[in-house]
Amino acid sequence: MWRIARILLPIAFLLIVSTVQAQQPMTSNGERTFVIADAITHTPLRNVSVYTDGNQSVKTNWRGEFILASRNFNRVTISHSKYYTRRMDSQDFRQDTIMLIPKIHTLSDVEVIGHQHRGALYQTMTKDEIALTRPMVGGPDLLGMLIWVGDKLFVDHHKMTRKDRIKKALDNY
Repeated sequence: MWRIARILLPIAFLLIVSTVQAQQPMTSNGERTFVIADAITHTPLRNVSVYTDGNQSVKTNWRGEFILASRNFNRVTISHSKYYTRRMDSQDFRQDTIMLIPKIHTLSDVEVIGHQHRGALYQTMTKDEIALTRPMVGGPDLLGMLIWVGDKLFVDHHKMTRKDRIKKALDNY
């Protein structure tokens, strides 16, 4: 028993150390690479401006990556025109991925008011068109009912809506 523990303990230690190093990518100079991503879709963002209080500025590349050459700063400002500006302290840079919340412009209520037009859309229907709109008589659709039951039993219809994803992102921000 102790022999197995003596063998497995160093292997487990090496695995843990290698995963910690994999989470913090470093350049050859010891500088860390960070990624800026969308908080809802988790896609990397390009051309995001990163400014430090030490007069250092950089933009993200097409993969959303940026490297800070100097760690001599207290605060970092991250900004993009389509996302809310985020200000972070230097001790907040523990993770290599920084999430930005998108600025979403939505309409609360839309009221559509129409006027009556007597055009092609309001022509009277022929007898054939009326017959096509009526349901066909021929008994129950057993295959359709089996598909409906399978859909209700095996498909998860509780997907998160965009509103729920935004709320979750704001709660974890």
